[in-house]
Amino acid sequence: MVGQKVSHYEITERLGGGGMGIVYKAVDLKLQRQVALKFLPSHLSADRTAKARFIQEARAASALEDDNICTIHEIGETSDGRLFIAMAYYDGETLKSRIERWDDDPISPRDALSIAVNIAEGLHAAHSRGIVHRDIKPANVMLTERMRAKILDFGLAKLGTSMADLTKAGSTLGTTSYMSPEQARGEEVGPEADVWSLGVVLYEMLSGLKPFTGDYEQAVTYAILNEEPRGVSEVNPDVPPDLAGFTARCLEKERSRRWKLDEAGMETLRQLRESLSGSGVSRVSGSSSAFAPIPKAWYHSPAKLVGVFAASAVVVLGLVYAAMIQFGLPDWVFVAGVVLMGIGLPIIVFAGQRERRAGGAGASGFFNLRNAVYGGLAAFMALGAFSTGYMVMRAAGIGPAATLVSAGVLDSEEQIILADFDNTTNDPALGQSITDLLRIDLNQSNILSLTQPPTVAAVLGRMGLPADTLVSRPLAREIAQREGVKAVLVGEVSPVGTSFAITAELISAEDGRTLVALRETADNEGEIIKAVDRLSAGVREQIGESLKTIRSSAPLDRVSTTSLAALKKYGQAERAETAGDWDRAIRLLRESIALDSTFAMAYRKLAVVLGNSLSDNAGQLAAAKKAFEYRERLPEKERLQTMAYYYFSAEYQPDRVESAYREILELDPDDRIALNNLTLLLNRQERYDEALSFGLRSIETNDHWTHYAVSIGAAIGLDSLDLARQLAEEYAERVGGPHAIRMQI
Repeated sequence: MVGQKVSHYEITERLGGGGMGIVYKAVDLKLQRQVALKFLPSHLSADRTAKARFIQEARAASALEDDNICTIHEIGETSDGRLFIAMAYYDGETLKSRIERWDDDPISPRDALSIAVNIAEGLHAAHSRGIVHRDIKPANVMLTERMRAKILDFGLAKLGTSMADLTKAGSTLGTTSYMSPEQARGEEVGPEADVWSLGVVLYEMLSGLKPFTGDYEQAVTYAILNEEPRGVSEVNPDVPPDLAGFTARCLEKERSRRWKLDEAGMETLRQLRESLSGSGVSRVSGSSSAFAPIPKAWYHSPAKLVGVFAASAVVVLGLVYAAMIQFGLPDWVFVAGVVLMGIGLPIIVFAGQRERRAGGAGASGFFNLRNAVYGGLAAFMALGAFSTGYMVMRAAGIGPAATLVSAGVLDSEEQIILADFDNTTNDPALGQSITDLLRIDLNQSNILSLTQPPTVAAVLGRMGLPADTLVSRPLAREIAQREGVKAVLVGEVSPVGTSFAITAELISAEDGRTLVALRETADNEGEIIKAVDRLSAGVREQIGESLKTIRSSAPLDRVSTTSLAALKKYGQAERAETAGDWDRAIRLLRESIALDSTFAMAYRKLAVVLGNSLSDNAGQLAAAKKAFEYRERLPEKERLQTMAYYYFSAEYQPDRVESAYREILELDPDDRIALNNLTLLLNRQERYDEALSFGLRSIETNDHWTHYAVSIGAAIGLDSLDLARQLAEEYAERVGGPHAIRMQI
C-alpha cells in the first residue's frame, strides 16, 4: 500500500503489523502532518467480531485524553471496505525494541520507573473512565524521542459496563507472558489485571528478563498461577528497595493485594519517581510501609491452610473418637467423621483458592472459606444429632437400631446356651476351638450369662448322655427348653479357599427362629482368633451390651493365647475335666503350656485340676504361681479367680481371697465359683451365717454336689441339722448319684 492514497492520507512506509492490524506511516494531506494508519487485515474485513473490536479500539482510545495514551484522530474506511484508524505518529521506538537491547544497554532504574509512571498515569486515566486495557506489554508501549511512554492498541480493551464486551466468557485474552492470573484462568478481569501487566513490564525493564518463563505457553501459564518470581533486586542489585517493592506489589497473585492506581497510589508513585530522580536512592516518606508486601492471611497459603485443616482434623476426629468410646457410639460414627473430613479437604482447599484469588475482599458468592467452615460444622452437628437419635432408638428398642434387650426379646443378663460349632473343615478340632474362644470372650459380657459347661454336663447326665457329648443345635435347644433358657447360640466354621468363614446365629430355643445372624472371615488360621473376637463383639452388641463395655473388654489373643494349637489342647483338656478324666486333662494342659508358655488360663486350669485330683501338690503350687505371674493376660473375672486361688493355695492370705471373690460377685452376682469358694472360706473362718447365705445362693445357680456340701457344712456349723438334712435330701432327689450317699445326715 506504500504510495497509495487512502481518503486524505498518503501512505509513505510500512511500520509493522500484527494479528489485529497493519500499521503504516502516512501524511495527512489536509493538515500536512505525519500520522500512523492502522488497517484491519484484509482477511478479517468480513469478520463482524474483528470489525467491532477494531472500532472498539478507536472508541476506547479516542475517549481518553491523556499525554500517555496515543491520540486517535479518526476512524475511516477504504473504498473496498477496509477499516483504518488514523492516530498520532511518534518518532521513537517501541518499548519492546528498547528492552531487546538491554544486555548491551541496560535501562537504568530511574528511566524504568519514569516509563512505568507514564504507563501508570495512562492506565489511571483509562481506569477512571471504566476502560481496562487488558493487553499491556512492551510491544504496545511507544517511547518517544523524549522518552515519554505512550500506550497503544486498545484492541482488547474492556469498555466498562455500559458497552458490550466482545470476548467470550471463560476465554483468555492478552499475551501469555503478561497475563494476570485471573486472565490466565479465563475469569472476569478489572483494573488489577493492567497493574499486573505493568509489573511484568517494569520487571523486564529493570532486569532484561521476564519474571515468568517456560519452554511452552502452558508452562508460562503454570508459572504465573503457581510460582513466585525471583526478587528483581536479586536479578539486578542496582534496583532500589522501594522500586523493587513496588514491582513486587504489582505482581501479587491476589488481585486485592496489588498496588492501587488510584489518586493516593499515583501520588506515592510520583513521589518515588522524584526521589529516585534526585538521589538515585528511593526513599519516599513512609515508603517502608507503602511498598512493603501486604501480610497474607494464613489461609491464603495453601500449605498453611492444609496444615491447619490437618491439625483441626486430628483434633476433631480425636474428639469424635473420644465421644465414640465414652458414650459407646457405634464404629460407623468415627468412620463417618473420617469421610466428612475427607470430603471437607478438597472443599476447604478450593474455597481457600477462591479466597486467595479474591484476597482481602473475601470470595464472593456462596462458596467461600467461611461458608465451607460453617458447612463442616453443620455436617458434624448433623452427625452428632443422627448419632444421638440412633442411640435413643437403640435404648428405646425402636426400629433397626433396637437390640434384643431393648426390644424386650431377651432380658438383661439372660442365660444363653452355647452350642458346639459345626465344623466342615479338615481340622476336626477347629470347631471346638472356636466354641471355646467364643465362650471365653462372651464370659466377659455383662449383658448375657452363658450356661457354663459343668451345668450343661449335669443336664446331659440327667438326660442319660455322657458329659463330653457334643452339644449340637438340636441338643442345645432341648437343653435350653429343659432349663428354661430362651436363646441358643449356634455357629459353623467352613473353608472358603484358603480362608475360613465363621458364622454365628442366636436362635430362639422355643421355635428356632433366628434372632441374630453374623459372619466373619479369617484369611488364614492365624487370623481366626481375631475373627472370633469380632464375631463375639457383634453378638454382644446385637443383644444389647454397651459398645463402651465391649471395647473395654480385653482382646481375645491377650486373655487367651495367640496359639490356636495351644487353644485346641486347652479345649480338649476342659472337656476331659468335665468328663472326670483328670489324667488326660492334666496331660493336655501341660501340652498346651508347652505350645504357649505364657498361657495364663492353662496354668490356672492346671492348678485347679491338680488340686482337685490330689495328684501333684508341687505341680499344683507351681502352676498356681505361673498363673498368678501372667494374671494380666486373663479376663477380669478369671484374673480375680486366679488371685483368689493363689492366695488360698500358694500363699494363704484369707483377706485377699475374700476380697477377690467379693469383687467377682460385684461383676457377676451369680458366679458359681466365687459363691462356692467364698462359702468354703467363710466356713473355715467359722463365719457360718455369711457362709450359709452365699452357699444357698450358689445352689440357686448350680446343683453341683460341691455347692450342697459347703452349704450343708455351714448349716451344721450353725447347729441347723434340720436344714442340713433338708439340703441333703434335696440333692439326693434332684441329682442323686454317688455323692448323695455322703450327704446323708
